[in-house]
Amino acid sequence: MQLVPSNIVQVKDDKALKAAIENMSAIINEQTLFKHLPMDTIQSELNIWYSMWCRHKLEGKDIHKNVLESLSECDKTVFPTIQTIFAIICTLPISVASAERSFSTLKRVKTWLRSRMGNNRLSGLVLLHVHRDIKVNTDAIIERFA
Repeated sequence: MQLVPSNIVQVKDDKALKAAIENMSAIINEQTLFKHLPMDTIQSELNIWYSMWCRHKLEGKDIHKNVLESLSECDKTVFPTIQTIFAIICTLPISVASAERSFSTLKRVKTWLRSRMGNNRLSGLVLLHVHRDIKVNTDAIIERFA
């Protein structure tokens, strides 16, 4: 992640900095959440963000190494776009366990006693088990199939 201060202060020359800022601006501007922002605004915000962390490095202050630390330092009035990006990144799940859940459900449903059932019945039982928290209106089912 190029916006994390420990990564952004490693850019040495102005040409690489300008290329990195233009690259980040283009990526940010492609997202629908930031479509309304002019490219100049995003680039200015990134330039100020870079300057702030370079100043911190020169003063010997601590440079944040992850997004969560950077979010706490990011002022919403000065860096609204960067703060929004960090907030989104911090709320994203690290992994998705839905596939593992469905496999463990399949393991519970398909025991050695039920090993001869067909795919349709097995799929139906797994779906019933996965979505067991949904309330079923039995009267509506009877009306439909009666």
